[in-house]
Parts: sequence; C-alpha cells; structure tokens
Amino acid sequence: MSGKLTIILGPMFSGKTTELIKNINRARSIGLKVFVVHNHNDTRYGENYICSHLQEKIESHPCQNLNDLLTNQTYQESTILVIEEAQFFDKLYDFVVDQVDNNNKHIILSGLDGDYKRQPFKCNGNMDLLRLIPMSDDIIKLKAYCAKCCDGTPAIFSHLIKTNTKTTTNTNTNNEIILGGLDKFIALCRRHYLEEYSQAEYNNPA
Repeated sequence: MSGKLTIILGPMFSGKTTELIKNINRARSIGLKVFVVHNHNDTRYGENYICSHLQEKIESHPCQNLNDLLTNQTYQESTILVIEEAQFFDKLYDFVVDQVDNNNKHIILSGLDGDYKRQPFKCNGNMDLLRLIPMSDDIIKLKAYCAKCCDGTPAIFSHLIKTNTKTTTNTNTNNEIILGGLDKFIALCRRHYLEEYSQAEYNNPA
C-alpha cells in the first residue's frame, strides 16, 4: 500500500481532535496499527493523552522531535501515524514527506491554519503544516460555531479573548505560541471577528 497524507484544518473548537479520534477508532476497528503523537509542550490533558473539548480522550505519545520516531519499534510497525496540533512541530515538512513517499505511511495531521490575527500559523518561523497542503491526498477544512451569534452561524476564525496570559514567544520571528481553550479563545464568524479584533488589546497597544 502506498503512502497517504490527510490534513485536518480549522479554527479552535471546530472539532479537529474529535475528527482525529474518529479516524483512529475507525482504523483500529479493522485491526490497523495507529501511532498517535502530540507535542511534548501540550500537557493540558496530561502528558500521555490527546483530548477533545468534549472530553473525548485517547492515549498519545508526547514528542519533541519527530525524527525520534524513526528508532521507535512501535511506530515502525504501525500503518498510520496521527499527529495532533501538527503546526507546533519543527521539521514537520521533511519528516512527513519522507515517511509518506519513502516509508508508505498514512499520516493524518490536524492543526490550525491561521493564528488569532488571521495570519498563517508560524512556529519557530516555519509554516510546515501549510507547506504540506500541495503534498496531501485529502484536505478536511472544519468550521466551528460562532460564540457571539449562538445560532449555528459557522465560525472560521480563532479570537484571543485573554491577553494577560503566559505565552511562548519566538524572539526571532515575533510569533507567539499560546496554549489554551475556552479560557483564552473563542471561535467567531467573520462579522464578529472584525468587530472584536478592532477592539482587541493586541490590536490597540497602549
């Protein structure tokens, strides 16, 4: 079987992790071996799990360097690799292309395509997740529901509602990595995003 790349994109609260868990359970139901990883810095739900905002939880391996998987026997024996919050991984592009093209892995990535300022999501200066779009077999673009409309209007943007929070800032690229859920972010439609963004602290520095 040849390799395959599936990318799941969308704003906060659009169900990306829920979609991942659905894919994992479906593959395992027919006996396929699935190896799941998440970034080691994301410990919101414990070190060894990924968890949806609906509290659906599945075991995962914390990982700092994807190349470490190349010496992991369990990964080598797996058919499918799932990477949650893929935008946080360095050298994602090279690793994924090599494993899909040369090792016949089916890789499923989930992550944010944009940050809370509607800019392409960067981590340590790279946009590897977005660079992989032309290499993918399938793109799944999810939407949330607008937290202001509350009537089922689709939300396509993540909005930062709490700015006095701990961030990890890359001083070379001036991009911030902010981990959080409803305590820090909401999903908004275009109209409400533009209204909130115009009043946001980060858009109106003192």
